[in-house]
Amino acid sequence: MRYFVLYALPYITFLVFVLGCGYRLAMWLRSPVPLKIPVTPAPTTRRGIVARYISEILIFRTLFAGDKALWLASWVFHVTLAFVIGGHVVGFFLSEFVCELRGWTPSEYERFSFIAGGHLGVLILLSLLYLFVRRMQEERVRYISRPGDYFALLLLLAIVITGDCLRFFYSIKLFVVRDYLLGLMTFHSATAPGSRLFAWHFFLVNALVMYLPFGKLVHAGGIFFSPTHNQRDNARDQRHLNPWNEPEAEQSE
Repeated sequence: MRYFVLYALPYITFLVFVLGCGYRLAMWLRSPVPLKIPVTPAPTTRRGIVARYISEILIFRTLFAGDKALWLASWVFHVTLAFVIGGHVVGFFLSEFVCELRGWTPSEYERFSFIAGGHLGVLILLSLLYLFVRRMQEERVRYISRPGDYFALLLLLAIVITGDCLRFFYSIKLFVVRDYLLGLMTFHSATAPGSRLFAWHFFLVNALVMYLPFGKLVHAGGIFFSPTHNQRDNARDQRHLNPWNEPEAEQSE
């Protein structure tokens, strides 16, 4: 089982993720947009649409206007998640470049990674705990919650907890993990870290990646296909044609 998780599952995960994202993308591209439904006040120019997306992605403008506490927890979670993912990429694949750039030894880099990653790990854990407790306690949120919502939160919590335990309680060398991941990417055999906790953490990450295209977590890409965000408020200047009516229009001509 451990051999399957560490050496076979990553390739299955990559295949499921790519095919799932391709399926989602095809569904989004084929979905008709029968109505002009931008959320007002909506921009009237394409430049305004870009500015709106930037504000939504960077500061969650709409959520901030609706629920300040939820906005804070969500914003902290997404920002720390971005830094954690970026830190993993830098630590595993660009660590030598960073060491040369900063003049650090591998031990100094690992010490910096431990401090920075430790703070981020605590922040993302607290934000996830708040989001989970809120979903359990608030009646209106609990009413609209589906099993997939709890599954995603619990999976993220399990990943963060196992990751924090690896960082605070186990001494796994970053360069050992880097060599193992590079071996997977280049189809060369490499020894995986011997920790069972690492195997569990790695398994949970693979499960999350496979689940991404099929759950609500895919909103990271779906926001760009949302007509409430990507439409301009120009209904008076340009008629919006319902794609379902196009055959009828052609027949009348």
